[in-house]
Amino acid sequence: MSIFGFPCGFVDEIHALFAKFWWGSSNEHKKIHWHSRSHLCLPKSKGGMGFCDLKCLNSALLAKQFWQLLMGTNPLLLEVIKARYFKHTSILESHRGHDPSFTWRSVWGAKSLLMEGLGLGMGMGRIWVRSSKTQI
Repeated sequence: MSIFGFPCGFVDEIHALFAKFWWGSSNEHKKIHWHSRSHLCLPKSKGGMGFCDLKCLNSALLAKQFWQLLMGTNPLLLEVIKARYFKHTSILESHRGHDPSFTWRSVWGAKSLLMEGLGLGMGMGRIWVRSSKTQI
């Protein structure tokens, strides 16, 4: 999930399988869903079940991958991606490019999420990144 952006239809199918398992529905017997998926995805402290929303998780993991490329934690991967997609600029100024790989399209698509919610915090001699929408 941290390398490829999952199609929405695929994620919806997985959520449907979760619902069938959780509520015990089958093809012969349809049971009532007493709560919506959005309610079940709420944290337990807010009355939900703490289930993970796979669309948000996928977006957060792709943004984390972009962040790791930005920070240069994997220099070999950074050099390979840089040579192909942003040879003369930084990754923040990169463009999607012509005929990109599915991996680059997915990671580059998370750039806007990362740039929209980035903020810096300081405390106890450490600097960390916090996001207003998705925790990374």
